[in-house]
Amino acid sequence: QMSVAVGQRLSMLGVVRTIGLAGLYRGFGLSCFQEVMGNGIGFLAVDVGSQLYRRLRDGAAPSPQDRGLIAAVGAMFVMTCVMPLDVVVKRLQVQGCPGHPIVYRGPIDAFSRISKEEGVGAFYRGLATTY
Repeated sequence: QMSVAVGQRLSMLGVVRTIGLAGLYRGFGLSCFQEVMGNGIGFLAVDVGSQLYRRLRDGAAPSPQDRGLIAAVGAMFVMTCVMPLDVVVKRLQVQGCPGHPIVYRGPIDAFSRISKEEGVGAFYRGLATTY
């Protein structure tokens, strides 16, 4: 436990020394937006899935197993929706660190450049492993 805490402290100091105090908060606003969107979409997906289940089953409530399946499908939908935001957040966070030059001026520039230079598929690379 102690070594993890010391490692985290040293990592934070390394970020502050390398790119300044603002480096600890790079991508924070977009990350908060991503979380709010993900939670909203997730609740909506589960609610719609539950309503659809009831409609298809003549008003019967889903069993615990079916609720779990509905939630799993909802989570997959959420990940598909917010993955582009996650890619942009991660790229903004690492740029300026050693080995990662500053490439993007902000979230909009990152979205634009990633889609133009790498294609839309770049936003979904690795998506299957998140399911």
